Amino acid sequence: MKFLLVGTVFTPGAAALIAKGLPQYAGVILQAEPENPYDALAVRVLVPRDSVIESPELHEALAAFALTLESMEFPFPLGHLGAKSETKAAKAALREGHSFALCAEWHSLGGEARSAGRLIQHPNGSNLVEVTP
Repeated sequence: MKFLLVGTVFTPGAAALIAKGLPQYAGVILQAEPENPYDALAVRVLVPRDSVIESPELHEALAAFALTLESMEFPFPLGHLGAKSETKAAKAALREGHSFALCAEWHSLGGEARSAGRLIQHPNGSNLVEVTP
């Protein structure tokens, strides 16, 4: 399943990190966010530090937001899976415990259920998150 990554504009440095510091198919962490007031089926997308590739371009892009890799908390939030109507059923299935377990692998961080996916940077400029069963 592929979902549009949305909301990067709400996290300072997220778009810069994607553009300058993440390779194609970078590993990401998916986290159910049932308390989200805008989307009861929200799934947050975070990137672990080991997915980031350091470069002078990345440091320069982050500096525009007064950020450094050392000052950022990882896993770093990139945004959320898109909430378009055609993805709501897929997101609902993803949020179910058994369906979440079918995603790449389980992570237990802070007592919250998480799953793995990968970021796909589309040539048209959009970013997709792929979750494979």
